[in-house]
Amino acid sequence: TDLVCANCPDLYYRSGDTCIECNDVEVSKALFPIAPCLLIIPGIYVFYFLSKTPVERWSTPKAGLISCASVMLIHFQIQGLLWTFNLYFPPSFGKTWGGFNQIVQGVALLRPRCAGLTSFKDTYYMNVVIPLFVAFCFCLTLMLNRLFNAIFARCRFDGLAEKALIPFKHVMDPNFLASGYGAVMETFCVAIAKISLSLFHCYDHPNGESSLYIAPNILCSSDERTELFTVAILAIAAYIGGGLSVISWVLYMAPKKFDNDDFQRRWRFLLCKYRPDVHWWSIVLLARALLLSLTTIVIADGTWQLVYLICLMLAYGFAVAMMWPWRHALTNTFDIVMSVMLVAAASAMFRFSASNEDAEHQQFVDRVVTRYTQATNFIPQGVACVLGLRLVLSHFRPALQEELND
Repeated sequence: TDLVCANCPDLYYRSGDTCIECNDVEVSKALFPIAPCLLIIPGIYVFYFLSKTPVERWSTPKAGLISCASVMLIHFQIQGLLWTFNLYFPPSFGKTWGGFNQIVQGVALLRPRCAGLTSFKDTYYMNVVIPLFVAFCFCLTLMLNRLFNAIFARCRFDGLAEKALIPFKHVMDPNFLASGYGAVMETFCVAIAKISLSLFHCYDHPNGESSLYIAPNILCSSDERTELFTVAILAIAAYIGGGLSVISWVLYMAPKKFDNDDFQRRWRFLLCKYRPDVHWWSIVLLARALLLSLTTIVIADGTWQLVYLICLMLAYGFAVAMMWPWRHALTNTFDIVMSVMLVAAASAMFRFSASNEDAEHQQFVDRVVTRYTQATNFIPQGVACVLGLRLVLSHFRPALQEELND
């Protein structure tokens, strides 16, 4: 089959495995790039005021709801990753799981193809620089705020007019604003990791060639792909390597610097959602995002991709149940439920891990599913052993018993 068949024609965009015609709004460029350019600064303003929470209010219900929203968005991104697995999904899945996949494809939700951005290189560059563009917008918001402060500081009005000027007269705290940017990056860590690694996600054709998943019309052996390696490596080094290094240092220093007000406000997004004795849980979230994003790069077979994801999510869910890391009980429960639902969805997807025309592969999948279902019979016993061991240790260590009671 010609590789052109893998690419949607002009004024069409890909959703799942189908090409959908752009509507008039998408073609008019109102959705992209006009809407983001007009709405991102007001959106940052609103997000700043919603997330500007001092340390004494980190345990309020409002903060708990924001944490649950963050967990839900991360869950949707992981659902989107499942669509990229090497599975034989039915066409109906494209409307649901294929839609979730657009969350981890950068600006795909804004239909840039409909606005005329059809070049693979241009789309790749744009997706890779999204974190930098968002950082620029946060800085621009701070500069505009200072400008508004200078203009409206001496203005005095009565009634509603004075209330309307509150956002313009308020002096933004750069530390809270930096924390807001960090919260956005942490919430979309799965998408950022996936985009950074996307140039290394290839899938095989029956003729022995392989194509990029994000651009099926681009062969993995082509010069067009290799020319972008430098950009991909820089993105991995900056977003993944640099991000993990900075966050690790901050969490290491947190117990020593937490009394510093500037430190509390600047790194609020790393500390406010978790209990003080598990303040380092952000590293676990980011490590999980990286390990999930590597799935399709290090494992080619869809069956083993599912096994890997199930093992990873089971380990994560068990860790949440044991550590209870989130500051709010509702968020812990919500996170565990989301993990269980992902394991259930991945387990059901074994049905799609073999082609109906490949009898040998179907037999292989049958063996894997049989062993997997047998293994699940022993998971409760394993959990019971771990919990029992903890109780035995608490018998000999009274301090641990007091911790369990708390």
